[in-house]
Amino acid sequence: MTFEDGQRVSYIGQADVIGMQPCDEGMVLSDGGSGAHVMWSTGSALGKVTLTDDYKLALVGYPVTATYDDGLDDSLDVGTLTMTGVLATYDEEGPAGVLNEMATAGRLDGFTGIAHEALGLIQTRIRHDPAIAAVVAQLGEVEGEALVSLAASVLLRDAFGVESEE
Repeated sequence: MTFEDGQRVSYIGQADVIGMQPCDEGMVLSDGGSGAHVMWSTGSALGKVTLTDDYKLALVGYPVTATYDDGLDDSLDVGTLTMTGVLATYDEEGPAGVLNEMATAGRLDGFTGIAHEALGLIQTRIRHDPAIAAVVAQLGEVEGEALVSLAASVLLRDAFGVESEE
């Protein structure tokens, strides 16, 4: 199988010398036909780019059929979500049910990095907003960063309707 740039993949090979484990997830940066450059978003290779054989990768969210001797006998015990299970959960509990199942299975570990990246982007955009920049310029560094941080939190709360626990 050849993967397209930007596709989310899961490692389905045996644990290897750099610590790759089945179910580690990443994004395809490029695929040369027999191997793909993958930036890993979970596992011990988090943030690293590796050249990984295509047969050791599967699209995230699709059932996996082993094509090599991995000792798992095509078992579902590796914690992958099968398409049938995902559809059944979605039909019964909707998108929230699927997300809850993924969280329970530990498949959302990458969300922390995404949240930090999003918060950093929002803080940078707020910091460069002319109205905020004019006020921050009148404050000390610590006070200015506190204002930017609060503004980012308020923006996220108001945009997504999440009430603060305070």
